[in-house]
Amino acid sequence: MPSAAEQPYVWECISKKGPVVFRRARESEPLGETLTKEGLPVQVVEDNLDPRLKKKPGEYWLDFPLLAGEEVIGKICLQCDASLLQERLDLLSVLSKLSGVILGAILQREEWVQRAAEKAISIAAHNIATRFAGMALLTSRYRLREEENPGIAPLNRELEEAYRSILSELNHTKEMLRGAGAHREWIEVDRWLRTCLAPWLTSEHYQVNVPIDFRAFADRQLLQGLMSELIKNSLDAASQAEAVTVQVDVESFDVRQMPWVRIIYRDNGPGVPDDLKRKIFQDFYSYRPLGGAGQGLGLTYVRRAAAAHGGRVRETGE
Repeated sequence: MPSAAEQPYVWECISKKGPVVFRRARESEPLGETLTKEGLPVQVVEDNLDPRLKKKPGEYWLDFPLLAGEEVIGKICLQCDASLLQERLDLLSVLSKLSGVILGAILQREEWVQRAAEKAISIAAHNIATRFAGMALLTSRYRLREEENPGIAPLNRELEEAYRSILSELNHTKEMLRGAGAHREWIEVDRWLRTCLAPWLTSEHYQVNVPIDFRAFADRQLLQGLMSELIKNSLDAASQAEAVTVQVDVESFDVRQMPWVRIIYRDNGPGVPDDLKRKIFQDFYSYRPLGGAGQGLGLTYVRRAAAAHGGRVRETGE
């Protein structure tokens, strides 16, 4: 979409909080506000429009906003002509406000349901972990009996391993569901990335491209968890984990004269189907091309860690 800086009228309906009628300028026609034959104000705008609108010189269209209170949901673009009446514009204005209220209510409901589900699961995981903590005392008591009965030693080791595995899974679930708040510090990005990758991959299986002496003001722990989840997903999706290769590129860019960092993560895996590229970041959704069940929390964590830094994550691979 064209930026608001290039075409101020693109989001004019949002700033005015109401419908706005536009017409694409004819050749040599002055730009600015004029009136239709029905007396409606019209914004005559230049022809460098979003090509998806496909408007010809002299054609009209109408933008109306979708607002939930002060929250901007978006806008809707409708075709119209010079015969549009004020009464119909007023009706569209009412429909616009009603639509915004309805969409806002739906979004709030989904957010409330999601928070309630996360809280319930987090509480359940905490309660199970608390009750499970007694297993450590029980296994230590069985350890004391190994001299009397050496045959139980292998069983004790299996029990302790199962206990650690279950406790680790419960703690992982709680960590994935906790609210992510960034505690920032200056990070040497190249060194940090290599520290993240080294436990998972050998040096010949990953490549890091970072500008020299590049630093970022970020939460080291959150980003380390983010990178670990991405690598784990690469390994889970591979038929041969030892054949996985990863490339991470880091670049800077400005938004409204503010510096931002973009991290581009690539692997040689099978990719994600187009219809799942957004869904994989939803809470509790898991996609594994080789089959098997997952918690659907790993990429949720990735999304939340990015959001805690004011950023976002998306999948754009083929």
